Amino acid sequence: MAKIDVRSIVVGITGIILLGISIYFFLLGVSLMIDYHVAPSLLAAAIGFACLSASITLLRSWIVGRALEKERPTK
Repeated sequence: MAKIDVRSIVVGITGIILLGISIYFFLLGVSLMIDYHVAPSLLAAAIGFACLSASITLLRSWIVGRALEKERPTK
C-alpha cells in the first residue's frame, strides 16, 4: 500500500489554490478594465501573474519531486 505523504498533499493543494486565486484576480482585472478603472485592473493583473507564477513553480517542483521519488530504489 502506498504511503501517504502529508507534505506532498499540502503542496499539491496549495498549488491548486494559488491557481484558483490567480484566475480570480485575472477575472477581477478584466471586470475592472470594462469599467475603465485602469490602475486597479493593472494591479489585479499583476497579482494574478504573481499567483500564477508561484502556483506553476510550486506544482512543477512537486511533480519533479514525485518523479524523482519514484525513480529512487527503495531499500
